Amino acid sequence: MPKKICLFAHYTHSDTLPNDVQHYLKALYDCGWETHLALSGQKSLSLDTDNFCKQHNITPHLRSNEGLDFGAWQELMHKGVTQNADHILLTNDSVFGPLYPMDSIFAERLSKSIDVWGMAETLEVNWHLQSWFLCFTNNAFHHEKIQDLLNLPFKEMPKPEIIQKGELGLGRLLQQIPNFKCAGQWSKLQKYPLRDPRQTNPMHLDWHSVIASGKVPFIKKEVIRDNYYGLFWLNYYRKLLKNNVYFSLEYIDDYLKQFPHRPLPVVPKWKRFLYLFSTYDTKLAWQYFIRHGISCPIIEPPEK
Repeated sequence: MPKKICLFAHYTHSDTLPNDVQHYLKALYDCGWETHLALSGQKSLSLDTDNFCKQHNITPHLRSNEGLDFGAWQELMHKGVTQNADHILLTNDSVFGPLYPMDSIFAERLSKSIDVWGMAETLEVNWHLQSWFLCFTNNAFHHEKIQDLLNLPFKEMPKPEIIQKGELGLGRLLQQIPNFKCAGQWSKLQKYPLRDPRQTNPMHLDWHSVIASGKVPFIKKEVIRDNYYGLFWLNYYRKLLKNNVYFSLEYIDDYLKQFPHRPLPVVPKWKRFLYLFSTYDTKLAWQYFIRHGISCPIIEPPEK
């Protein structure tokens, strides 16, 4: 059986693993992944976290919060945990999910000769696979050029530089390596009316279509928490997940109680109106527009 190693980057204010993170880690365990969990910013390991990790084939690693996700993955990589793996998955806690089981996704992708694949393929800024979920073959991960990138001094970089040299830099690099095969679960790169793909994050503007595709069982936390695109149909996520027996809506509510929305500039009404013609969520967006207009809801957990 192929050996599958996951490097999971998690940042927390406390020594307790949030329910949504536990759910994601359990889902990976159910799919046969051995996980190395970077607990950034955590100085001690609670008994509950230790027991959870032991039950789900997870090795926890306490570390200082430096270098964001790429710094965490690099630190785990330097411990030699990926050397004998057939597949290496880099992921983090920036998403809610999986919203449905991933068995069929992994079964399909890992059976094909794909060097690197991710959940979301995008042209935003430049072509790349979004770094919150990246799966490599052993040969691809340990390719000299990819190792050079993964060994950059991320701990010394500010966040914008990490994004530019890490996530976006990897996208540019993957296109330069001859004969490398890359794929995204969500991969709609063709032109679309009133939409500049170089300035569009599909995990935001197309959040519902991404989930409904059956290929990407995740929604970004920042979409629900901040909604900085000003998506007027975003509140539909509550109806979508209300009766989900696999992923509890309470996981999101618990998160929002700890991390309320951040005040952001208001998206102009004309721009929100144009979403009706530029999102793949067209049907849902029109339904909300007809009923509620383009006002943007503030997402808060309901009072109990």
